[in-house]
Amino acid sequence: DAKAALALLDEAVPLLQADSARALDELAGVLSYRALARKALGDFAGARVEFENALSAAQRAGTADTPKTAAIHNNLALLLRDRGEARAARAEIERALAIYRREYGENHYRTIGTTQNLASMLLDGGDIAAAKPLLERTAEQNLKLFGDGNSDYGNTQTMLGNIAREEGRYDESIAYHQRAEATYRKGLGDHHPYL
Repeated sequence: DAKAALALLDEAVPLLQADSARALDELAGVLSYRALARKALGDFAGARVEFENALSAAQRAGTADTPKTAAIHNNLALLLRDRGEARAARAEIERALAIYRREYGENHYRTIGTTQNLASMLLDGGDIAAAKPLLERTAEQNLKLFGDGNSDYGNTQTMLGNIAREEGRYDESIAYHQRAEATYRKGLGDHHPYL
């Protein structure tokens, strides 16, 4: 329940108002969770402010280049994308991706997921040439890391199928979509909305 979560998180904020690096880092986490709760409640402007305040707290804490902060950049990017702010969303997702690549390398699930988010944003902007190799790589990585029942693998198959359809490669598109369907059935069950 996002409303109840937000109320609890609101209680935590006054407890973290110290200037110590640890308190500021914890405040960044709480503000990020508040942003997610606000987004779930449809308060997109409030969510953006919370994400931006979380990034500011992380900066003051000296933790602006950590995986925890990368998650905030990633979530802010998704919010901005959903709000139609493509340029700002791409800048945030690229910040997150740079941190994850540096900290975890290319084959960590956070790097893979963020790369997939970037590919989705590139597709939204019509840049199929840039998105396609990212999707092909993340599909392979997801399959290797999680197996063929993972919804992220299914999502990449769906996006690659859509690209193939746009390019007039209909048989290939059907094959991608069939793999996506099989993946969703295996991982999510026969009655999931993705089917």
